Amino acid sequence: MTSRERLSALPQIPTVAESGLPGYHAALWMAVFAPARTSESVIRLVDSRIAAIMNAPQMRESLNEQGFESRPQGPESVSKLVREDTARWRKVILDAGIRAD
Repeated sequence: MTSRERLSALPQIPTVAESGLPGYHAALWMAVFAPARTSESVIRLVDSRIAAIMNAPQMRESLNEQGFESRPQGPESVSKLVREDTARWRKVILDAGIRAD
């Protein structure tokens, strides 16, 4: 389990951090993005509709059965996550000398 927390569908499986690599975390996440300069009102409307869908019991159950957990976060949190992951993975790529050739 590479996420920060154990998956609720598989609570008996420890995270990598719990298994001996403290601080380790590499999580898959998905988000919906809008074009630059999309109005704040449109972003808020789309966000509220997506959150309602993702929080619906049937959706949460379906995702859980597939090993996913729904955690709608809103535009500010997603922007922060993008910045953090971009910085973290850029450092990993540069430090490891990874090249795409």
